[in-house]
Amino acid sequence: MPNQFRSACAVDSEFTISDADILADPRTGMAQHQWSLGPTIRNKIDLLYDFNVSGLKVNDYGRRQVYTADASVVKVGTMPAIGMTLRGVKTSLGGQALMDKLALGFLQRWGYTPPMLRLAVTYRKHVWEILDSLRVTSSLIKNPISGVLGLRNERFEILDISPSWLTEGKLNLLLMWTGAIESSAVPTSSGGMLLVPGICTSTDTDQAITLTGSVTFTTAASTSSLTIGFKGQNYRVWSCAFNAAYFVEGQGKGDPGQCQCCTVSYINLSYTTQVTYHIEYKTSGAPDAAGSGSNPTTGWVTLKGTTSRGGVNLYGNRNCVTQYDFPSVPPEDFWTETFGALGASPATYNVKVFYDAVGVQASPCTGFSDDTCSTSPCTGGSLASSTLITDVSGLTVDYHVDCS
Repeated sequence: MPNQFRSACAVDSEFTISDADILADPRTGMAQHQWSLGPTIRNKIDLLYDFNVSGLKVNDYGRRQVYTADASVVKVGTMPAIGMTLRGVKTSLGGQALMDKLALGFLQRWGYTPPMLRLAVTYRKHVWEILDSLRVTSSLIKNPISGVLGLRNERFEILDISPSWLTEGKLNLLLMWTGAIESSAVPTSSGGMLLVPGICTSTDTDQAITLTGSVTFTTAASTSSLTIGFKGQNYRVWSCAFNAAYFVEGQGKGDPGQCQCCTVSYINLSYTTQVTYHIEYKTSGAPDAAGSGSNPTTGWVTLKGTTSRGGVNLYGNRNCVTQYDFPSVPPEDFWTETFGALGASPATYNVKVFYDAVGVQASPCTGFSDDTCSTSPCTGGSLASSTLITDVSGLTVDYHVDCS
């Protein structure tokens, strides 16, 4: 073939590391490296956007949105939120979709702790910069996840570069193993919250409320409006076991077969649970006693009357399975309550949230026919047992935003 019709595939080796680049420990002959887990986990971000938008806040941010990486919170607990102010983001220009993408990328990256690798490499790699991506292949470095010796074309990102001149002429690198970052579910959002004019203070509380109990928090001084963020996960899982009749084929010529009993089959169902709560408040100097009417300076008065969140509904089911094969369950629920005008404002307030009751699904098993899981045309099945497998209920004050 004529040369002008030939093509070549170029391979960029400048962003790869192999055993030829990694310096050896003179005592052991092994690669100079060290694994560690990064100290930084962030699973909540707090975003402010819509700056100086007409009708919102003059020369200030008009919207706030909080995102949480639930899978990370379950695994390691709630970490301090990272705050971001985004002047150029406008809801009218697709800002909501942009916030969702930012939260997904940030929280999937930082919601877990990928292994960090410190390496000493030859100085010829000095052209690299922080945040460059590269690949590492080495037969002398143990994989900390699998425990097997060797890395093959694994993806990393440079977090720190430290040259060491002296007699060694080496480059010390701190690498994040981006190829080992755990995947997580799409983070949940508080929804875009409109901010009223004034200076706002956000406080993460994560105060869990016991059923038929309450928690109290105090707002900032000179508070005129209040937003309370809630979260809760509430559901039940029931398992109905049936003695199911089944058909056995005939064993010989002229044998029509027959019904036999019994094999055990399960119907497993998950249901959402309803939460009921109410909120009271008073000014911080008011008596710690029931107040008069709606005046918070006289004591505790109603801020939010009895309110129900969610309902008792079927969420997921697994029908006639041979084991406890559980259905999907509802995710954690996030919502907010906003109070644009408070009595006696501006003031410092004590706010009390009551977790009054839950509405739950009773056993659904008696609603099925005894032969629900039997094989047609066989009958004679029966309900063997009804078991409440999981009963989860909880309400938490996630945060509050106090605005003057």
